Amino acid sequence: MKEQFNKYKKYLPLAILIVFILFRPTFNGSTLPETHKSLAEQYAQHVGANTKPIHGIDVSYDQGEIDWAKIMQTDVGFVYLKATDGMTYTDPTFHQHMAILSKQTTLLYGAYHFFEAEDDPEKQAENFIQQVSAYSPHLSPMVDVEVTKDQDPVEIRKRLKIFSDKVQAATGCLPIIYSYRSFWDLDIGPNFDQHVFWLADYAQKMDAPAKVKKLTLWQYSEKGRVNGISGPVDLDVIMTGEDGLTAIRCTKNKHLRGEDIG
Repeated sequence: MKEQFNKYKKYLPLAILIVFILFRPTFNGSTLPETHKSLAEQYAQHVGANTKPIHGIDVSYDQGEIDWAKIMQTDVGFVYLKATDGMTYTDPTFHQHMAILSKQTTLLYGAYHFFEAEDDPEKQAENFIQQVSAYSPHLSPMVDVEVTKDQDPVEIRKRLKIFSDKVQAATGCLPIIYSYRSFWDLDIGPNFDQHVFWLADYAQKMDAPAKVKKLTLWQYSEKGRVNGISGPVDLDVIMTGEDGLTAIRCTKNKHLRGEDIG
């Protein structure tokens, strides 16, 4: 047995590479990733079994150059771009991608902010609004809340509420909250039940917060592959199909109505 193993050992790296390519989460332009076929069974637990999921991606500077023309040929139906982080940071690729999405594609798109729990929430909101106000995103703003920075849960909720209220007043749309189950349970909780919830969970079987009311989006991979992006990318799905898409549309966007955003 040892001699046989040594004989074929040189082929082991190639075999591992083939397995990785075959089973990594990917959009090939027409089908759901094989490793997540069980998603269909999970949809039925939340909505009707016949609900058709809508696939999407969220991107930032980490993804590098993006060929949006190629992405339009895949199953991707919506895109979220990272706009800001904390009180002063703007993603270096945000405006470039926004300009392309708004003028050269038919993709539905939205913008998100990475929430820094220790930072002034009003200044964070102002940072986000300032960068996004030049555009008319189809989808509601999203706030990524996943790091405590040693802040008390009560203080996190208070600051998140201030941020959310200011962004809603500026855009006309209630922000979506993105987080993990543990963070929702410990640091966010039912005070934000009116918000659409976007769950990050990379297990084969999703483990959603038991008491969350509006679970609508699921980020099921952080190492996906999509034609048009050379490296790994987050893969997302609107679990409730067209109803969920309607729920996250920012139809009240003040910029769309020609009003000033302060």
